[in-house]
Amino acid sequence: MTGKDDMFPPQTPSKIIEYYGYFEEYTLKNLARKCAILVISNNYNYICQESFSMPNHDEMKKMVMDEMKQSFDEQIVPLVEKNYPHLNDDELEDKVAELEDLYEKEHEDLVKSTAVAAIKELKMRVRGLSKELKALKKKYTV
Repeated sequence: MTGKDDMFPPQTPSKIIEYYGYFEEYTLKNLARKCAILVISNNYNYICQESFSMPNHDEMKKMVMDEMKQSFDEQIVPLVEKNYPHLNDDELEDKVAELEDLYEKEHEDLVKSTAVAAIKELKMRVRGLSKELKALKKKYTV
């Protein structure tokens, strides 16, 4: 078996972060798109009522971080479990939190730029959705 885990057995938190640098450009674009879609899904009624207000940069950054951490946890927890088999559940959570903090600090600029990209994506999608809604209203109301 030659999966990622078998190719390089990370030993330290910094090696795990370095090894698992999955925050590549395509991932950033997908993450920005996913956050924009989540905002639209959660605020669809407000968009339809034309009372939607865009999230600010800090709100979007928090959403990006939440989504990134979820993905991070899904991919990093197995690596931590493999490399630290002696840890109990609480220690495992602490180790993953330590890695999250380290990763967040090392990739702060990427998180900021992803939040900016998510806001741009959101504006584009909301604008398109608003145009479609106006066209439908015009078509079905006289």
